[in-house]
Amino acid sequence: MRCQICEGGSLERFRYRLYDERSLLRRVGYSLPDSLLRLLAAVPRLRRAALAVATNRRYFDIDCLWCNSCGTGCTDPPLGKGELAQYYEEYYWENRHVVEGQHRSSDGRPHPKQIELTADRLAWIDARCSQFETVIDYGAGDCAAGYLLRQRATVTAVDPSAQSAQAARDYGLSHSVSLDSVSPADLLYSSHSIEHVHSLSAVFSALCDKVNPGGHLFFETPNIADRSLFPRFFAPPHTYTLSIDTFEELVRRHRLEMIAWEAVGPPWSKHHQNVDSDAFADLRVLLRRV
Repeated sequence: MRCQICEGGSLERFRYRLYDERSLLRRVGYSLPDSLLRLLAAVPRLRRAALAVATNRRYFDIDCLWCNSCGTGCTDPPLGKGELAQYYEEYYWENRHVVEGQHRSSDGRPHPKQIELTADRLAWIDARCSQFETVIDYGAGDCAAGYLLRQRATVTAVDPSAQSAQAARDYGLSHSVSLDSVSPADLLYSSHSIEHVHSLSAVFSALCDKVNPGGHLFFETPNIADRSLFPRFFAPPHTYTLSIDTFEELVRRHRLEMIAWEAVGPPWSKHHQNVDSDAFADLRVLLRRV
């Protein structure tokens, strides 16, 4: 077996992480049989936790692989495109605010925290990127990037979810459920999206094809910078983990130039006990199509 990204053969196999081994409550939860979880799901106060355990176990009771050559992780076997779409429709959109916080305010605009995070990413891009008139926001979610960019660029939000389509309508943005019908743009913006895809190689190639020659691609992903972090922070619903070495390999395999990269955010060790790595939690990369 060889790595999907670099074709290296130095792979390590792990069980996909389903719970924190230091948490007795989570450990007990994932040990419960499905029949008991169904009973617990009928109790209003326990419903959300029981559904989380049952759903994650149903979709992610699989292995994962870490490549020692390029620092890329992936599920094994790969999750199909249809499986992922079903997971997001069935569970993710209704429950992500519990883990990730609110993404839209009661007035329909992006939540102030999302505006703050997105504005910081856009400022980082502006400091390194020439003018752009057209933007594809891939994995747009609630369209915070489009909301901030709509006065200075034509933005197309690409995301299959009904929630994204509604946000795009609210903000006057174009929307597409896939890349297929989208015209190439000057900037491809993708924040915390490509770690969720069914095939990193296929999706990355498709994204490159949607950037005009001389245009730029921006990505932000969790920064799984070394092997020690991989088994701890590969968690549902991620299908890949990426490092700077992953992007270096992708740049090498496509007609791309690395413009800048930076690890940002708090170090993993700040919010997670017994984590020795001081690697920052997120990775930003800006590439240019040659």
